[in-house]
Amino acid sequence: MELLDEDPDAMNEICNQFPFITRDIIVRFEQIGRKQISPKLLLSDTPGTRRLLNLPFSAQEKYADEPLELLVSNNGKAQTLLVGLNSLTAAQAAQVFSANGVRSIAEQRSYLFDKQEKTTFPALSEISPYKIKGATVQFREACTLNAKELTDILARLN
Repeated sequence: MELLDEDPDAMNEICNQFPFITRDIIVRFEQIGRKQISPKLLLSDTPGTRRLLNLPFSAQEKYADEPLELLVSNNGKAQTLLVGLNSLTAAQAAQVFSANGVRSIAEQRSYLFDKQEKTTFPALSEISPYKIKGATVQFREACTLNAKELTDILARLN
């Protein structure tokens, strides 16, 4: 780190002298020296670790060793589990980590609710071929309606 601070060309010189040491490796060691990345996370490439690397050094140090609370559904009931960083799946890591830190259980509940809401829109085939807006019926596509459907539409008009 000090060598890189003193000599702007030091990275190139190191790479030329030691071809097996890449620029990425040097950058990682520099980040460790500057306390931007916890050395505990250096050799792990799990979804949880990748998310944690985006957080401040203090959070990296804390959650590298400490289990994280994870909200799950067990037979339709909410349950909280303590899960190690390296055991999180990609979806679980996205649920647990926000851009700003580790989500609380309440924040995870909101995250899951929002995600579920976005994925539960009806398929296009389930959308009605018409829309009633005020006193008008707007047809989205050509369709055939029977007498009951027409009566229902007329009943719903303002």
